[in-house]
Amino acid sequence: MLSAVLNAAALGAALLLLVAGLGHLRERRLFLATLRAQRLLPARLHVPVSLLTPATELPAGALTASTVLLPALPRPLLLPQATLYLAFTGYLVILVRTRPGTPCGCFNARSPATWATVLRAALAAVATLAATFAPPVPGPWLLPVLAAGVLLALTAWLAPSLR
Repeated sequence: MLSAVLNAAALGAALLLLVAGLGHLRERRLFLATLRAQRLLPARLHVPVSLLTPATELPAGALTASTVLLPALPRPLLLPQATLYLAFTGYLVILVRTRPGTPCGCFNARSPATWATVLRAALAAVATLAATFAPPVPGPWLLPVLAAGVLLALTAWLAPSLR
């Protein structure tokens, strides 16, 4: 049962990465403007980071979703997502502490980065890392895990904006 929960959480986090990556590609100028507004990176890195972010989000999310839904795939394929969420957590901690009120850039939202967005990234990192060491989901559990993953993704997406 714990394996199903961890795999659902990793899948939910993967769905968030896929949505974010597609949004960052579709609204590249908005994402670039957000990076500029955050003023954490040197100006010369804004364009490369605006391109590299979705270029890492999409494959990491796809690898995790595939690994959860296709149990024969090796579990270490979850590690890129865990690493990416760890990096996002660190970036968001610095952003919240040094530039309060600055847009997060998550899903191209103009809403500010908050401790809730930090917590979302940290929980996604921890859940994905833990799922790496959990057994794959047994066949009969795949559909419930998929449903739970979608529900967790939607909840995690909306939770930071609730007040």
